[in-house]
Amino acid sequence: MVSPFQQLCWHLLLKPTDWFINPELNASAGLDSGTGGATLETHIGYDFDNGAYIQAGPAAVLPDTGENEVELTGKAGISGGPLYGEISFSTGDELSLGFKTGAKFSF
Repeated sequence: MVSPFQQLCWHLLLKPTDWFINPELNASAGLDSGTGGATLETHIGYDFDNGAYIQAGPAAVLPDTGENEVELTGKAGISGGPLYGEISFSTGDELSLGFKTGAKFSF
């Protein structure tokens, strides 16, 4: 019997182009103070053949006041034609979810 870990390793060797790394910095600035917080996400993800993707990893939360934290964040989404949708999560003091949808037009 092949373990799930062995299956993952075998798949990584056979189809390495489906995997990706997605570092992302989300920062804000206050209109009054000029300062804000930031979150640095360091995700590892996988692209499926049908246009869907999933990614997750640690995120350094750097608030403008208070202590820095490391949380787990992730996203899953799908696109078809110009339309796309995404759901995201973040751990911390409580689990938070986000939803996004939109369209991308090339010309």
